[in-house]
Amino acid sequence: MTTISDRNTLRLAACLVGVGGLMCAAGAALTAAVTVGAIRRWTEQLEETPSQMARRRWSQARAATSAGLEAWRNEKPAMAGSAAG
Repeated sequence: MTTISDRNTLRLAACLVGVGGLMCAAGAALTAAVTVGAIRRWTEQLEETPSQMARRRWSQARAATSAGLEAWRNEKPAMAGSAAG
């Protein structure tokens, strides 16, 4: 059988866990808000938006792939009797 002291200790422990959970949630919310603000300030300082940068990089990658494929297709096969040095 539990005593009154045990019940009080259990209630105190439950309250502390609840308060700790609330503090953790508040800390996570504050961290998220500060992080979002920092990301917004960083993107405002960029010369182009991240979506414009992604489009430009995608275009560059497509051009490089096309150039590499074209070079591969136009490559002349090595002569059978030549020595590869």
